[in-house]
Amino acid sequence: MRESQGNLESNVGIADGETVKRWSYGRSDISEYLKSEDDFAFELEILRSCQVGGFEARHGGAYQDPVTRKDRQFDIRLMGHKDRSIVKLAIECKNLKLSFPLVVSRIPRLPKESVHDIVISSRSSLGNVVMGKRVRKLTVAGPGVVFRTNEFVGKSTAQVGRAKSGEILADDAEVYEKWSQALGSAFDLVTSSATDYEIVNDSAAATVVFPVLVIPDNTL
Repeated sequence: MRESQGNLESNVGIADGETVKRWSYGRSDISEYLKSEDDFAFELEILRSCQVGGFEARHGGAYQDPVTRKDRQFDIRLMGHKDRSIVKLAIECKNLKLSFPLVVSRIPRLPKESVHDIVISSRSSLGNVVMGKRVRKLTVAGPGVVFRTNEFVGKSTAQVGRAKSGEILADDAEVYEKWSQALGSAFDLVTSSATDYEIVNDSAAATVVFPVLVIPDNTL
């Protein structure tokens, strides 16, 4: 690869067996890539959206995957709190293309799925003992929960597109990987919520954690 008059020239081997070609590209091509193809640029766009409204946003930190025990990097973590209530989002970003959108297959949510858990953390003291533990899980159900019975819930995902031959293609590997990272990051946030009473500077706090996958407009 070499640079010539502001352009980069490179030999490229075509995967389908075509002859190796020499081609050149310039700054305008790089700019187009950054605007439409770059995952990191999309991630920064979402980060800027998260930094408004008084929320605390963290970008690109490390955590240990609860399944593989390997170190991983999260995209964004968002936190907001009011009084003794805290909401945390484990956000992963995937810059899907219009030509390969995500299809989510849904069915009505069952009553047993209409629940969510709250982490209750309490400051240790002689006069403040919560069930003998400093932290516990509270499972809530009923009409007041976020995940309501009979509303549609996603059960299967696939990215759908067409090959050059016209054949329909479907794959969920990349989206599944990103969603798994969101779940792993959310698990880490739950684990770290044992001392969230310190965030609200009170004797106790109630924390909910949600994993979130963000994709561009018009790709769902």
